[in-house]
Amino acid sequence: MYENGYGLTKDYEMAVMWYSISAATNNVEGQFYLAHMYKTGKGVAMDKDLAASFYRKAVSNWRKGIDTNKPR
Repeated sequence: MYENGYGLTKDYEMAVMWYSISAATNNVEGQFYLAHMYKTGKGVAMDKDLAASFYRKAVSNWRKGIDTNKPR
């Protein structure tokens, strides 16, 4: 919501904060979108290595079926 301004003012730093919280819980989407923010430098300093790391985590967790959005 913050990244795209849906219903709110665009705020990339807030988007990064929420993606980080989500990624910390092994949420695949949070990891993917946080990687995107680091790749593009939106709300954070551009860091392709860190972006790649989060992309790898997202893929690994997706393959394992670890997605905290899914009911268990």
